[in-house]
Amino acid sequence: MSEINHAKILATDPGNPLFTEYARILVSKGRLQDALMVCLRGLSADSANHMGRLILAKIYFELKFYPFALAELRKLKSSFPESKDVKKLCTLLSGEAMENLSGDLASDKEATASDIVAEAEFDFEQIDLIDKTASKKENNEEN
Repeated sequence: MSEINHAKILATDPGNPLFTEYARILVSKGRLQDALMVCLRGLSADSANHMGRLILAKIYFELKFYPFALAELRKLKSSFPESKDVKKLCTLLSGEAMENLSGDLASDKEATASDIVAEAEFDFEQIDLIDKTASKKENNEEN
C-alpha cells in the first residue's frame, strides 16, 4: 500500500491498526516528526495498540526525548510485566535518560557504551512478540 493510501485511510480513521505500519515506513525514511504525529493520533484513538506504543517509544528515543520513550515503555511494561525484552529496554533507557538529564552524555559525535547498547537493543524485530502476544490475548478473550 502506498503512503498516499495510508494517509487517506488514517485521515478518516486515525486509530486504524494500519497506523503502525505507516509510522514504521515514516521512521525508516527518517521522517520522525511525521511518524510522531501518526503515532500520537493513532494512540489517542486506540490506546491499547501495543505496537503503536512501541513505535512511539522508538521515535521518542530517536528524537532523544528519553523520558518520553521511557514513559511509553513503562506503559508496555504494565501490560506485559513478564516480558524480559520490555524490562531490558526500560532498564537500558532508564540509564540513557538519567545520563541525558544530568548532562553526563559525551558530545553527540562521541558515543558512550550505553548509547551503543541502547540503540542495538532497541529493535522492532526483537519486540514483535508484543504484537503477537497481544493478538493471542485478544483472540482468547473473544472466544
